[in-house]
Amino acid sequence: MNFVFYLIGLILTIVIAFSAPIAIGTPEHVVIAQNNYTLDRIKDTVNSLAQDMVGHVWIGTPRGLYRYDGTGLKKVTTEESFSFHEVYSLTLDSRNRLWVASNGSKVSKYNSLTNGFQHFDLSEYLPETTSITDIASCEDGRVWIGTKSGILLFNSDLGIVVDNKLKAENGDEIEFSYDLECIDKTGVVFLAKQGIYFAHELKNSRNISVRSAKSNNSLSPSASTYNKSTKTLWISTKEGEIYRIDDDGLPKLFSSLIKDNPGTTITNLKVSENTLYVGTDKGLYILSSDTGYFTEFNAKNSSLGNVHISSVLVTDRSVWIGTYRGLSRITRSQFEWFNSKNSRIPNEVLSFETDSSGEHWIGTFEGLYKLQTDATGKTTTHTAVHNQNRIDPRIMALAINREKLWIGTRGHGVQILDTNTGNITQLHKEQYADAAVTSILHLSPETTLVGTFNYGVLLHDGERVSPLDSYDGNGPSERSITFIQQLRKKDRVLIGSERALYLYSGRGHKMTPIIVSINNTREELTYLSIFEDSVGGIWLGTLNSGLFYSDSSLSKSNQLIFSPVTYSNVLSTSSIYGLVEDETQRLWVSSSSGIYVLDLSGNMLRRFSAGEGLQGNDFNFGAVHKAPSGHIFFGGSNGYNRLDPSTIQLSSKQAPLVLTSIQSAAQNIAVNTAAHRLESITLTHTDYYITFEFSALDFIDPGNNLYRYKLEGFDPDWIDIGNRNTATYTNLPAGDYRFRVQAANASGIWNQDGIDIALRMNPAPWYTWWAYCLYALAGAIVVWLIKKAYDNYAIRNQALKLAEEMQITADRAMDDVQEQLDEQAQLIESIHFFNLERLELLRDCLARHTDFLPPSFDEANLTSTRGRLLAMLCLERSLLYKHEQLLCNLYAYTNELTNHLLSESESGEQITVINEVPDRLVSARQALPISLVLFELIENAIQHAFASNAQGSYLVIRANYGDPLAPAPASDFEFTVADNGLGLPISMNLEAPETEGLATIAELINAMGGVISVDREQGTSFTFTIPGTGPD
Repeated sequence: MNFVFYLIGLILTIVIAFSAPIAIGTPEHVVIAQNNYTLDRIKDTVNSLAQDMVGHVWIGTPRGLYRYDGTGLKKVTTEESFSFHEVYSLTLDSRNRLWVASNGSKVSKYNSLTNGFQHFDLSEYLPETTSITDIASCEDGRVWIGTKSGILLFNSDLGIVVDNKLKAENGDEIEFSYDLECIDKTGVVFLAKQGIYFAHELKNSRNISVRSAKSNNSLSPSASTYNKSTKTLWISTKEGEIYRIDDDGLPKLFSSLIKDNPGTTITNLKVSENTLYVGTDKGLYILSSDTGYFTEFNAKNSSLGNVHISSVLVTDRSVWIGTYRGLSRITRSQFEWFNSKNSRIPNEVLSFETDSSGEHWIGTFEGLYKLQTDATGKTTTHTAVHNQNRIDPRIMALAINREKLWIGTRGHGVQILDTNTGNITQLHKEQYADAAVTSILHLSPETTLVGTFNYGVLLHDGERVSPLDSYDGNGPSERSITFIQQLRKKDRVLIGSERALYLYSGRGHKMTPIIVSINNTREELTYLSIFEDSVGGIWLGTLNSGLFYSDSSLSKSNQLIFSPVTYSNVLSTSSIYGLVEDETQRLWVSSSSGIYVLDLSGNMLRRFSAGEGLQGNDFNFGAVHKAPSGHIFFGGSNGYNRLDPSTIQLSSKQAPLVLTSIQSAAQNIAVNTAAHRLESITLTHTDYYITFEFSALDFIDPGNNLYRYKLEGFDPDWIDIGNRNTATYTNLPAGDYRFRVQAANASGIWNQDGIDIALRMNPAPWYTWWAYCLYALAGAIVVWLIKKAYDNYAIRNQALKLAEEMQITADRAMDDVQEQLDEQAQLIESIHFFNLERLELLRDCLARHTDFLPPSFDEANLTSTRGRLLAMLCLERSLLYKHEQLLCNLYAYTNELTNHLLSESESGEQITVINEVPDRLVSARQALPISLVLFELIENAIQHAFASNAQGSYLVIRANYGDPLAPAPASDFEFTVADNGLGLPISMNLEAPETEGLATIAELINAMGGVISVDREQGTSFTFTIPGTGPD
């Protein structure tokens, strides 16, 4: 008998070992979630885990404290004088305030209102070299602290240690207390080196009592956890046994599972409702506290980053697993998941079928498998079906027909398996042996439709296999058939290729093309799947374009009008691989983005993703099956899922939505206040941009959380941003706004309340009311200035107009005067030319008269007279009428005069004349006597001053009119006529002139009031000065 029991136990042990980690019949299915890049950054030992009331997960490691909000992992930093390192333990008090034990003897309390920490140093209460091992807070302000040398109670409100117990009441030395668990408001249970102890705070005193448990003599505890709802203490021992202690205080052995695995040590215990989580140095065990059934996760069968479990945190939907090398997460799943690791079935699952006996057949890319479940329904195995006649292991479609299982392969047509004998035969050995089968539908025991990628639709009528279009010539024009779906009327079938739909009628094997119209889209669709629901609606699945619905009736026309199902943006861009309806008229849809559950109106009830236990978000084309039992199968590239729709909870909690930070150009809004507690913010003109960062605290599948936001008063509608968790605004106008954010978790459940923050954008100083007052004042001043300028402009224009009129009048007067002056100038010019002609005529007459004079007549007198006439003629040519005055240019006069005199003199060619008379105008009245004086002096010098053969003779004529800018009285005129000739004889005296020329000179100079002098040292130099009348 003992041998029989031993044999049964051995068999059960082998069965359990080969079926781990999934054990059908366990209270829940779980899956190790694939960590994202953010959590993979943690490579340290995770000493402790906690989740606050907001939903943040806090992670304590030897290198510091971290906070995870679903989108980012932030290392917590504090003031410069304190930094977290070697975080030992985390706990939450009754107010959900976080407490941190770190740095040997430091305890810190997190204040979410200020987003900061308050630190307490307890080193004075601890012996040297003693550090904190664990903390627990059971009541506000009181923290139980386990140390290497005892236990103490710290009252943070008073800032004192209530008591520090190093011994129990029975005298036991308390060494190395750890694993503190609150059992009520005033007491904890903890483990120590000697065993299990209970500590309570005594009422009305500042003392605590510590007593040992009844089991201390028999147990060597390694970890503990307390279930407050059942008041059960769970204890693991160093030997690997698990005990439960109820109210009677007596330990009862619950499991020796770990003890049966030599070399495995229990490191952590956590209990949640009826599930016990056992962390070991070899992996994690999840046990039902009611039945003892378990699931094991180890290095071989899971994606745990490290199998040495150091801490466990149980939350509503997940279990966080801290290890020696990072952090992993376990998700409670409502789905069974079978793959190569847990069930020895290939990962690429393509098709399903259920035979008449209820056995499930599974087609994979590596062959056919049969799912078998024992009588208890608790153990499931997959058996590979091997047969030497089977050619192609790539099984794309399965269909049962009585006792025959039709197997559609990827490249070798259809094979038929006899489920009783296991023999396999080829349906069409010759012409269609290479058919690529996509679907198989039995219309009757004798009639079967086979959809292929290379031959279109094949019809098997019990005797032969033929293309369907050979019956009526109206078969599909495309050879790539993607699906064959039977309608509620058994003799009608929908057949689809990638671009067209056809309606098949079994009567006469007639094929009718269906006209497909798609509302609200212009893109060309690729059809992947189709389904008719229980009320006659047609659902069309497409490639990357989502799901479409038609309520058109094919019984009335051959046209289907589809409308897109647009409840979810993700669904609208997904590929739809398969659809099936459960018994409660809910539609289950497999896609490239998970599994969707819809009602028959197209409303999304729930979305499931890989984080909730699916084999992945992407499923395989056509790999969907509903068994007669109601179970639904979905296949993918990482195994397959099986579910019972009646047990699936579609309701899901809304994801808590919090602000994680608010950044602007001028400030960090969340510096002094936790961002998620903000109710309003105020910005200034310097905040020309502002960025909000938010996070949905749903960690099941954070990569598929969705967000939308709206700034009321600015945005007309909600802005969908997918998985992006930031919103930025730039250059907001001044005003009052409300910033709202909503989020949906991976299940598609929207948090409609979300975030709602009042935002005020203050105007820039130049847009404030007082600035506008200044602008108004400045405007009034400008208007006044403009008015004044206009008045000045009008007056100026009037003055200019009057001035213009006066100018016109003056111009007219000037014209009249000018006419008179022109007439006068013409008159003067006429007189001038008349005088010239008269003088020239007189000179000519005098010359002719000279020719007829007798020789005895005084020739000298005639020559003198003729020379004076020449001087008058040169003077007349030098006159100019200007500024109503008659003026004379003596420089021009002396030039013309000397030229004439030199030309008439025999020695004129040897004389050089230097004319230094200024080229200026003088009054003609003064110029007349001066010109005669100059003539006498020049003519005398040319005629008498030089010897006939003299060389280097020169004559200098110089004049000085004085400063032309000198004020009255006017400067004197000074003239000099000098030569380097023979010189004036000594006998000649200017005061008593003896010649006619000198007499004339003396008389003219005296008449003008001038004086004359002579210098005889070198040649002769006459200088005369006359009073001037001012320069002209």
